[in-house]
Amino acid sequence: MTALLHVGLRTTAWTGLVVLLATGLIWMATAVEGAATRGLLDGLLAAPTVLSWLTPTLCAIGCALCHARMHARGEREALEVSGAGPWFTGRATVVLGLAVGLLAWATSGHISPVLETHRGTFAGDWVWTSEGAVRSEDGVIVRGSANEISVQRTHNLTKTEIIQAAMRQQPRFASAAVLSGAQSPPLIHEAHSRIARILACAGLALLAWLPLASRPASQIGAVILLALTWQVVDLAGTAGAHGHLGPVFSAWAATTALWFGLCVAWWRQRR
Repeated sequence: MTALLHVGLRTTAWTGLVVLLATGLIWMATAVEGAATRGLLDGLLAAPTVLSWLTPTLCAIGCALCHARMHARGEREALEVSGAGPWFTGRATVVLGLAVGLLAWATSGHISPVLETHRGTFAGDWVWTSEGAVRSEDGVIVRGSANEISVQRTHNLTKTEIIQAAMRQQPRFASAAVLSGAQSPPLIHEAHSRIARILACAGLALLAWLPLASRPASQIGAVILLALTWQVVDLAGTAGAHGHLGPVFSAWAATTALWFGLCVAWWRQRR
């Protein structure tokens, strides 16, 4: 238990440092892009949304840096001599990944939608509702019939209903309430993708903790490459949201392949 606690604390600290650095980079990039509007505030509001997408990669990088540091100081060898090999101590990284993944899942479903609303992400968008096309910024509604098209400012929709309709058109920013009743492929894909990302955090954290290379620098490079590969495959899976692949299959494909590879590696190590 002492070894697991030690590894858990060290990997948590390094992962937290990586998240802080990523937050700073996101804040600067978004602030520069939105300098003509709200700039600095815009960057802070955008950070949780972007971080929730990148958590698997950030977990992997944090654990890889911790692995390299402990290897350089001889701590990895000391743990292995005491009987705490990488697969045993890797349990701590799995717990860390699950915790970070759950935090990201909660953030993307409950915090990010509120922040994106304040950023004005949905302002100015035309959204389709049961009453017609509504402009979310000022509530102008366009109703059409067989004979005429009318533009009005009166309707029975609340601001919350308009924002939720806008979220359905941008699933990445959708709240948990919107995704809970998902029926379209894009929304179904996003709902499953957020859950799969929790397991991806745990899988990539464990992968980063395993000895993939003899040199610390090579270990970090290999982990970054594998994490970015997972991220690219996961993003490519959004094709399922457009009907080219099943939305559930495309959301889980990258994470399932990751854990299949880890299970094969564990089985070979046990032989």
